[in-house]
Amino acid sequence: MKGNGEDFMNEVASISRTSHVNIVTLLGFCFETSKRALIYEFMPKGSLDKFIYSQGSDNRSRQLEWVTLYDIALGIARGLEYLHQGCNTRILHFDIKPHNILLDENFCPKISPILACRNYVKERRVLYQ
Repeated sequence: MKGNGEDFMNEVASISRTSHVNIVTLLGFCFETSKRALIYEFMPKGSLDKFIYSQGSDNRSRQLEWVTLYDIALGIARGLEYLHQGCNTRILHFDIKPHNILLDENFCPKISPILACRNYVKERRVLYQ
């Protein structure tokens, strides 16, 4: 993330206040001069894009059952609803794509990285000017 350390710390503080089953959990962070790192929970299935775009060894895509796809879509929608309306500070993500949807061992989707998000109040001024 570019910018000064204060912006980074404000974003970390905002992320640390989010708590939802469909939002990736921030476990910790490191901020040393120009080096910055975020530590998120481990998501063993990786990102959704590998199930949508990649081909298996037998040249077939790694297809998911329709029920699983439906549950993933519903989980993403619930996570976005939480960011937009459920958390104390409304947050807009601005970069929802399969690469930013992580899957746990049960294919439960979690939206990441939250640092792509912006505080709704700040952005509203920009969007409507």
